[in-house]
Amino acid sequence: MTLPGYDPNFEGEAGALRRQALSRAIDRQSICDNLFFGTRTPATDFVSPVIPGGGATDIPGAEVLEFDEAEATRLWEEAEAIKPFEGPLTLAYNSDGPHADWVEAVCNSLTNVLGIEAKPTPFAAFGEMREQIRNRELDGTWRSGWQADYPSAYNFLGPLYGTAAADGKGSNDGDYKNPEFDQLLADGLAAETEEDAIALWKEAEALLMRDLPVLPLWYQNTIGGYSELVSDVEYGWDTVPLYHLITK
Repeated sequence: MTLPGYDPNFEGEAGALRRQALSRAIDRQSICDNLFFGTRTPATDFVSPVIPGGGATDIPGAEVLEFDEAEATRLWEEAEAIKPFEGPLTLAYNSDGPHADWVEAVCNSLTNVLGIEAKPTPFAAFGEMREQIRNRELDGTWRSGWQADYPSAYNFLGPLYGTAAADGKGSNDGDYKNPEFDQLLADGLAAETEEDAIALWKEAEALLMRDLPVLPLWYQNTIGGYSELVSDVEYGWDTVPLYHLITK
């Protein structure tokens, strides 16, 4: 769920508090259990768990992704005291995909916890929504998703949150810009080992937990079936079966 930096509701001190409040007000586990029947897993970080270093549970500040009604209300009221929210809060999605039910569930969670008007905002086609996002014309928040092009945590962090990616060279649609974050990304790319790179990128994720350019919701689990005539069926990081390992 992207919270664009160019929206006045999410700017400054009040905006930072409001981002945290929204994240705390979403009952991810309940939605994954009752709507997705376990085919989604609540997010604990910004990187898929099938990627080395992804699915981490040790990122500083990650408690902001945990459902807490009292804390969400406190944060929202603190933000309101600084600068009142200009609502309603809208969550845009493309109705040509399977998103209507979960978007409504997220909006209901926000409404019930924070007492605000949270409205699903459907677009008939994905391309129509993307055009408004690219032109920075879409007000409010919107649903977003990502699948890596290659199995590296950098592919989740650089294209989505790096400053260069906000300048038309990537998919940083919310215009997140943080020089400290950019430096940690670069340091990770220059690291001598994958372990060193992952450690640096976890530091970068800690900044994302603080700034919340997006609200991570859940990981989409791979679902598949296979005949009892085969065994040793496993799926790769890109959801494709590892056919060379299958035994007949």
